[in-house]
Amino acid sequence: MSQLTLYLPYTDSPRGAWPVRRNADVVGTFATRDEAMRHARNLIGSIRAQSGQKVDIKVEDENGVWRVADVVD
Repeated sequence: MSQLTLYLPYTDSPRGAWPVRRNADVVGTFATRDEAMRHARNLIGSIRAQSGQKVDIKVEDENGVWRVADVVD
């Protein structure tokens, strides 16, 4: 089974443009980090239902450090 990673890069944009990426592709941009995370979690359910792939979410903090977010199976 293949693995897919969704990325939530940190932004300090005053416009609040929090992207969700699937590899290099932006799959959504949101006003808050919470909205971006909610969208990523919803995507996980859809991806798993369609393809059975394992999916992780990596979140970047304000220091540029990436961490794997807890995802409920």
